[in-house]
Amino acid sequence: MSDLLTVRNLSVHAGEETLVRGLDLDLARGGSLGIVGESGSGKSLTCRSVLGILPPGLTTGPGTSIRFDGAELTGLDPLEWLPYRADRIGAVFQDPGSYLNPSIPVGRQLAEVLRVRGGLGRRAARERAAELLADVGLPGRVAGQYAHELSGGMQQRVMIAIAVCREPDLLIADEATTALDVTVQAEVLDLLADLRERTGLALVLVSHDLAVVAQVCDEVLVLRDGEVLERGTPAEVLRNPRHEYTRTLVDAHARFGIERFRSHV
Repeated sequence: MSDLLTVRNLSVHAGEETLVRGLDLDLARGGSLGIVGESGSGKSLTCRSVLGILPPGLTTGPGTSIRFDGAELTGLDPLEWLPYRADRIGAVFQDPGSYLNPSIPVGRQLAEVLRVRGGLGRRAARERAAELLADVGLPGRVAGQYAHELSGGMQQRVMIAIAVCREPDLLIADEATTALDVTVQAEVLDLLADLRERTGLALVLVSHDLAVVAQVCDEVLVLRDGEVLERGTPAEVLRNPRHEYTRTLVDAHARFGIERFRSHV
């Protein structure tokens, strides 16, 4: 079976400066890939390149190839992106509150996506929105609440419901748990793992924390200064890191649970 996502020789440039260089990755259908590194390592730029939403002034290099389900995504115009972004490739980012409309109840926001993107009628969209919120572990009352009335973890669950409402093949979670406390972070990670198991979606999980990606992902990429320094299974990376930078990450984040996790991988 062919990979769902294949990236070859990804480079991202800001004028003469190269921010990501020579990055390759493969993600199988239903697979999970963790991308870890410190701030500025190129994690988010890699994800935004796959989504076609690089910030203004940044471009991918001429040798970059990003193929999704056999189709080349580099160079697509906004109209050509429509069948992919949000429908087949969902995304969740840090700070969910900034992506939710503060003046509309979250259930209505989700229902509106289902109406506009999914073509559902008003009643069907409301019913499906309620089902999706229940699927991500939210009580029925949440549909009528506004973003500011919800905790950060509940807001992120709403964003995940929106991201998966079109039943995408791939979900990109870019620092989606960074702003959450440890307990809520664990709940969101469990939710992502459960969604993978129930729906078969592939997952790219981005974090600065090795312990986070190790809990959820089949493969881990370690980035620094826009380059892949190390890749392997969580067990390989945690038990026998080959690069000094990876060893530093393992040591630095031991307090977040790596030692406990490493003993079980």
